[in-house]
Amino acid sequence: MDDLKTIISKTLNQYQNAKQTSFKNNRLANYFRTEPKRYIESYIKRTGFHFNYDIKSSVGNGRWAIIPWIVLFDTDISTSATEGIDIAYLFAEDMSKVYLSLAQGWTYYHNEFGTKIGQTKIKAVSNYWRKNLKLTSNTFNTKEIHLINPLKRYRTSLPRGYELGNIMSVEYNANNLPDNQKMEDDLALMIQSLEELKSKLINTKDIDLSNKYILSKSVITNKHKNNEYKKTPTKCDYDQQSKSNKITGLKGERYVVEYEKSQLQGNKKLQSKVEQVSVTQGDGLGYDILSFNPDGSEKHIEVKTTTDSENIPFYISQNERQYAKEDNSSYWLYRVYDINREAKLEKYHGNLEQYFSFEPTDYLALKKEN
Repeated sequence: MDDLKTIISKTLNQYQNAKQTSFKNNRLANYFRTEPKRYIESYIKRTGFHFNYDIKSSVGNGRWAIIPWIVLFDTDISTSATEGIDIAYLFAEDMSKVYLSLAQGWTYYHNEFGTKIGQTKIKAVSNYWRKNLKLTSNTFNTKEIHLINPLKRYRTSLPRGYELGNIMSVEYNANNLPDNQKMEDDLALMIQSLEELKSKLINTKDIDLSNKYILSKSVITNKHKNNEYKKTPTKCDYDQQSKSNKITGLKGERYVVEYEKSQLQGNKKLQSKVEQVSVTQGDGLGYDILSFNPDGSEKHIEVKTTTDSENIPFYISQNERQYAKEDNSSYWLYRVYDINREAKLEKYHGNLEQYFSFEPTDYLALKKEN
């Protein structure tokens, strides 16, 4: 069985030539699919790390990959390189270097937001973790990694997604690889970083919830192209809200997204357009969820969630209240109760004045003129 340095070195030295040959039954491809898993499994058993793990590696699916990779998963967090956070060896396209990276899966962001906005989102989450994790080694850094030629156009967004998904890394130059012991030590320290990140997740079994929470703290300004009510999304002051309340709100919004999709069964096109705009566009639109009626007309849904019963009052902003008045034909308020037990839902359509009375609770303080 080859050691880690040999596996890395052989890939760096042989991959470019291998790409000029047939992908099917290629010797290097077969080696790359099996040997990293064998070695890393033996290393974890030997060193006594205690976590549920899996190892996968890829040189492509049916044709040679631009960026071959080896990934170590903590299966409590992720089991696929397309989503979640894992430890990855990412080989530069020109095989001049390889990075050991604490990395995010790009495909999740691409599918959720599209390429352009997805790149902004994955970068925002990377930046969050860079600020909230310790560097476990003085050779690790949080700089952007460089896997591809920035002047070249590619048939896929994956390579750039890999670059933006990097949280921290160490670079190994093909002409000056460290010895196997140093590579093993770096892997051990990167595992520690992954476990620190795991301890900071809201729910290790639901990393999407943590992502949505992080993204809600750093929303981007983006107008919804189909929205008649041209509000500019704004960044809220989340420091004034408790983390638990924010998480409760996100749970309620996700519950409503799934509920709305279930109401559109049989219409996959409309189902795919249901959007949690509070995360994708910001809190300034006046509603949280963009959904649709069966005829294709829009529903703008504000979600108010509580862990308690339906009798609990709720807070609503002036922007939200005004939007309900001005767009009463498409506006809906969904009240989600008992979100941590057996969630229940009440729906209110149009102007909220017909359902609720309102009491002012906040004031704007202006300095008096002398």
